[in-house]
Amino acid sequence: MGSNISVDMKKTPAFRCETHSEKESLAVAKTLGHLLRPGDWIALIGELGTGKTVFAQGLAEALGCREPARSPTFVLIQTYRPKSGGRATMHHVDLFRLPPGEIPCLAWEDLLSDDAVTVVEWAEKAMALWPPFCLPVHIDHLGEDRRAFRFYSVGDRSAEIVRALKSKKAVS
Repeated sequence: MGSNISVDMKKTPAFRCETHSEKESLAVAKTLGHLLRPGDWIALIGELGTGKTVFAQGLAEALGCREPARSPTFVLIQTYRPKSGGRATMHHVDLFRLPPGEIPCLAWEDLLSDDAVTVVEWAEKAMALWPPFCLPVHIDHLGEDRRAFRFYSVGDRSAEIVRALKSKKAVS
């Protein structure tokens, strides 16, 4: 298990965009969410307060989940089922409070083989366990409500998603 992926977050991302409000950040997430399909795996990276959970909320909304995503910090893994007409189940994982040595004990195989979109906050803590088809999204806080989103391609599927996202031009 685990792909031993090495993603250099200092390299040029496949796509970068900035937002100037929470509404714009949600729009980027929703645009991405409409491109996702079951089996996709999103690695959210960023400091505390950068908006990883807000981003997950936008993804859940775009996937047509029954309820809005909440921070799963105390639950570790929260599963959101689609409402009637929804597109996919979403697993929302938060590794913030989990010591690195305990991360492999999570049901990673279920998250990778399940017919759902998986979104992992604090994913950098488990980089060795990332699947070979994940989409890392690094979020930077630029002050006030401004955010920078850097999307990196890992595998063919994430490259396909990034190309489609670039063509949508959600925000600057």
